[in-house]
Amino acid sequence: GFNNPERFLGIHFMNPPVLIPYVEVIIGDQTSESNVAKALEWLESIGRIVSFVPDLPGFAINAILFAMLNRAAYFLEASQMASGAVDDLLVGVCGHKLGPLATLDLIGMDVALTILINLNEREPKLNLPPAPIIKKLVEQGHLGKKSKQGFYTYSS
Repeated sequence: GFNNPERFLGIHFMNPPVLIPYVEVIIGDQTSESNVAKALEWLESIGRIVSFVPDLPGFAINAILFAMLNRAAYFLEASQMASGAVDDLLVGVCGHKLGPLATLDLIGMDVALTILINLNEREPKLNLPPAPIIKKLVEQGHLGKKSKQGFYTYSS
């Protein structure tokens, strides 16, 4: 436990925080209203848009986003389509700024794999084990943008 549970709350910044002003705020069972108010005041002072979310695995964004990213990786492998063709569909049809495979490259395959393993362990009923291609890319050291190779190849 915590010595001061009334002072505990979670704040999940989106990546990259300089471009995405949204944050998820998770309030503990014993968090005081005054500490929530202090956190909100600080977050608003730095230009953040707050969404209160429950303390569930992945909170809201990662629970939803990583299911989609993982499914896109499964689909890529099964369909044998090019990464760009899969991403173009999501960008064109759903209006996303970045396709799911490019998003995985941006996040980093190693980070994504860790998140997917944790989500699968904490929510096994969802049956979302990491796509084999993500594991394979990590084993090969193809971590995405940071290693200059993932679903795409990067020159700089």
